[in-house]
Amino acid sequence: MHGREDQGSSRAPLDLEQAIAIARRRATLILLCVFVTAAAAFGLSLIQHKQYSASATLLFRNPGFAEDLFGTSATPPSTDPVREAATNRTLVGLDAVGQRAARHLRGLDAEEVSDMVSVSGEGEADVVSVTATNGNPTLAKRVANVFARQFIAFRAGTDRSKLLKAKRLAERELERLTPEEEVGARGQALSRGAERLGILASLQTGNAELVQPAELPTSPSSPKPVRNGIIGAIIGLVLGAALAFLFERLNRRLRDPEEARKAFELPVLGTVPESKAIVASNEGPVATELPFGENEAFRMMRASLRYFNVDRDMRSVMVTSHGVSDGKSTVAWNLARVAASSSKVIIVETDLRNPSLGRQHGLAPGPGLAQLLTHQVKLDAAIQTKPLPSPANGTSDGERGLDVMVCGAIPPNPAELIESQTMRDVLSQLTERYELVVIDTAPLGVVSDAFPLLRAADGVIVVTRMGKSTRDGAVWLREQLDRLDAPVLGIVANGIKRKRVDGYGRYGGYYGPPAGESPKPAEAGVPTADV
Repeated sequence: MHGREDQGSSRAPLDLEQAIAIARRRATLILLCVFVTAAAAFGLSLIQHKQYSASATLLFRNPGFAEDLFGTSATPPSTDPVREAATNRTLVGLDAVGQRAARHLRGLDAEEVSDMVSVSGEGEADVVSVTATNGNPTLAKRVANVFARQFIAFRAGTDRSKLLKAKRLAERELERLTPEEEVGARGQALSRGAERLGILASLQTGNAELVQPAELPTSPSSPKPVRNGIIGAIIGLVLGAALAFLFERLNRRLRDPEEARKAFELPVLGTVPESKAIVASNEGPVATELPFGENEAFRMMRASLRYFNVDRDMRSVMVTSHGVSDGKSTVAWNLARVAASSSKVIIVETDLRNPSLGRQHGLAPGPGLAQLLTHQVKLDAAIQTKPLPSPANGTSDGERGLDVMVCGAIPPNPAELIESQTMRDVLSQLTERYELVVIDTAPLGVVSDAFPLLRAADGVIVVTRMGKSTRDGAVWLREQLDRLDAPVLGIVANGIKRKRVDGYGRYGGYYGPPAGESPKPAEAGVPTADV
């Protein structure tokens, strides 16, 4: 009868509207996670020891002394700026630099200096920052500057030693020449080269300059309570959202009409608001009118049935549910009540195990259907009438009423009686006498009594209570109805939370397609209630 697009909507992907709905339902959890993580991060930051950071900036560049003296660079220029920048950062962080700096810092060893210092660069830039962090701002400044200067000295010393070695090689080669060769072209070239190498060695800077010495930090670099609190809040938001969606997946209850529609794969005939007025109504001798919003919910359901299929005579409707306390009997009663205002209607209580209509609506406990099916009474004797109020003054005028057939005395064999030929004959007689027969049944997910009635009625309405009925129950009931090829009309979402108030009363915000648009295929011809 219906396709298997999903398994109760639990595996269906979430769209934006569903995600927003989940966030609203779990707003307390999400806000609690945000508050706790933000407060924890802020509090932990306050009790941490303050750390101060001072940074010295090094600039790497070739001063061009070799070009001035020899007309060419001693080292070829790099063709990979990224690699050269990475090399510079690695050189600054060498352990040898930390050891040199430790010798100039009393009370600190090389390991302590390395732990205090961090080296960072900006992409391909020739700039490297040497940052020292310590609880003492003065010490942080001193370590950063000493470390930076010792790196320059380390690089300059390395380059100087190479140039001096080359100078000594030139001088030894010059010593091997004869007096005649010394005054010749070779001798003069070696002499000039050795002199220039000496000059170049004395000018070495290591191709690095301290362009910005570290200054005394005036505020701690860590902890930062405000920043950490914001980061904690973001983490809490992510955690809260994850927990919210996890709980939604674990929570199998249906929470809104859209979830119920997907779980049952059936159109929504109407939505009934959660209302004390519905529960408290009709306890007196005369059936009372409900407030506009509640009453309109059942009027919309009646309109849905009347125009469900203009070519189909909807004379009997079975109202059922998967579990107990879903509001099945309340929906059946009020649907029959509003229909009785303009039609000849009877409601038949076929729940022969746990009857409630007589007790809830001030009716005589019997005789009823059980006595009729066991041939103890005739049809007319099992029917009683509940007066309806006049639309003019709200009191009974004696002309309008709802016929009711209660359960009567509870029989020992309810399933056999419901499945009997006599039950089918009773329903046949009632559909000939009345314009609409509303059949209130036992819940299908609890007992099997009502299954024989599924094919006896012209249509079946399934009642599901929001916040109570589960996806698993909906899937099970849907499969049973499909297997029996029951003439299911749709579902009624009961217990909807009120969302807004407008000039037409209180509505639940569940609307059908806009005017001029065709309804979805699964909902063709079924107006949706809006309460």
